[in-house]
Amino acid sequence: MEEFESSSLGRVTVYSIQGCPHCVQAKATLGGLGVPVCDVDMGKHPELRARVKELTGRSSVPQIFFNNIHVGGNDDLHKLAPEELQRLVNVVRKEPLPADAPPPPRGESNREPVGGDGWRVCV
Repeated sequence: MEEFESSSLGRVTVYSIQGCPHCVQAKATLGGLGVPVCDVDMGKHPELRARVKELTGRSSVPQIFFNNIHVGGNDDLHKLAPEELQRLVNVVRKEPLPADAPPPPRGESNREPVGGDGWRVCV
């Protein structure tokens, strides 16, 4: 699992809050996909709530993006057909993060290194 940085051009962004069971389940699923994941804790970054709602039309968490493609929440992630999930993983691996991808918290860079486990906590 140490190939994330060099092999993936994009990232998965998950907006979550601590203690949310749906967030925990979604992050466990995402962690097994072999792509970098940026976990944005909405409890620590309430300034992003309005932007995420604007992007998704939803105020619930988690909200999951593969680059700039909004998947939805945990239930939506688990309802994806295996072929569609693989297509989204390939988007993250092969396509650079587009300019309209969801924002990391202020002060965080889109280009900061991802740990060997693929996770970058955007705190």
